[in-house]
Amino acid sequence: MTRKIRFRDDLPKIREGEVVVIEDLELGFIEVPKKITLILRGEANVEVFSVGRIEAREHSKIRVLGTSVALLFDNAKGEFYGSSSVYLRDKAEGFFFKKSRADLTHQTFGMFYEQSEGTLTFSAKGIFLDYSRGVLKENSSGRFYDNSEGVVLGNSEAEFFNWSLCRIFPSISSSPKVKLHGDSKKIKKVFKVKDLEKWIKWNNIECLEENNQRFAILYKWVRTDYRDFFSGTIDYSNEEIVAPDWDPKYDEECGRGLHLASDPWMAYMFKATKEGRMLKFKVPIEDLYPYLEKDVEMPYKVRVPKLKKYIAELKLENFEWKEVQNEKN
Repeated sequence: MTRKIRFRDDLPKIREGEVVVIEDLELGFIEVPKKITLILRGEANVEVFSVGRIEAREHSKIRVLGTSVALLFDNAKGEFYGSSSVYLRDKAEGFFFKKSRADLTHQTFGMFYEQSEGTLTFSAKGIFLDYSRGVLKENSSGRFYDNSEGVVLGNSEAEFFNWSLCRIFPSISSSPKVKLHGDSKKIKKVFKVKDLEKWIKWNNIECLEENNQRFAILYKWVRTDYRDFFSGTIDYSNEEIVAPDWDPKYDEECGRGLHLASDPWMAYMFKATKEGRMLKFKVPIEDLYPYLEKDVEMPYKVRVPKLKKYIAELKLENFEWKEVQNEKN
């Protein structure tokens, strides 16, 4: 039996074994029997714990806290937190946590965390972190960070950072394009970079020189109103931004300064499931304070005492960061 949900009051009527269609409804979290098929259409936006099967199309959004088998098409977006098995194609986007497994194809995009795994084919793109693993095939591309592992085949392209591990399998007719940064030739459980220049080289930071002064290009993902996600009190669109809690002698990884990332993907990673803006900053090298003292969890993050107004805003288009104009440029 197929049941179309028009109002939240229709939810208690759902029975196991039914096919449930939700179209253009933003329902938030819903409780439904696990043994159903959930179909999302249009602008549907739903969160569930566990569902037997999900099919999301068009611009719908799904968030699964437990486990499920899911298929995402046509610009649909999904977050999966509990060992789900997911298939994406046709510009769908997915965020995968806690051993979720996904296959991406035909211009899809995925971010993989916490031992999740992904196989990418036909121009799919992926970001891999936190011991996640990826296989790249048929012109796909990926970036691997902190103890992630990648297998690269055919004409695929990949970059490996920090202590990620790369395995390359060229064919007779093609060879993968791979760039290695940091200590990415082998997995290392201990991260120790003793000076700023090594940290810059380790993360492949873009640098430039103006008027005999060196600058690093860094990135910040902020709310749509240009304020930070953590406190909501720091406006990153100001002509000058000053850290209210700055301490140059602080020896921990988080806090006490303005935090930026080595590239836009790493900035995006911190709140990738939230709507926001990507800002690009030019920062004097002498103002950079990367965490160097002990083993580090986020080697791509750096704190600074102050910033001048951002030099550009970037927008994610077809899974690439491109500079755009906005009302505050």
